[in-house]
Amino acid sequence: MPVPPLRRARRRRPRWDTVAEEAQVLGVARTLTSATRLLDVMRLLPPQDGIGVSYTINPGSAFADGLAEYFTGRGGRLLSWREATRRSFDLAVACAVHPSMRRLDAPLMVMPHGAGYNRLVVESTGDPGVPAGLSRRELTRWDGCCPP
Repeated sequence: MPVPPLRRARRRRPRWDTVAEEAQVLGVARTLTSATRLLDVMRLLPPQDGIGVSYTINPGSAFADGLAEYFTGRGGRLLSWREATRRSFDLAVACAVHPSMRRLDAPLMVMPHGAGYNRLVVESTGDPGVPAGLSRRELTRWDGCCPP
């Protein structure tokens, strides 16, 4: 099966920008632990390379307190979850996984945020014997296919 080309949404370039944003990447966090790891990774995507970076908070975690302040205090462009699920991105990066992330219009790359990450979480996987982040339910789209 051929690999689909990278999606390129047509973007309007602000008048005074010196570097056009060629790709839009969304960082998705659920907890402070996942947010710190996410920032470690997202720093590797500099704007001078034409990569626009935004962040959003995936709601529902008991450990999400202070995330908005964490991102804005570090100069991050923060989008509400509602806005993030209504826009298209070239890539979404998360260091924690949740079934609601399927609502994002972007290929999703999930990275571990530390030791013990792949624990058993039936609410995410739907299967008590499969580690979070590795279940068929989490690795496929609603139609059963793997995302590009």
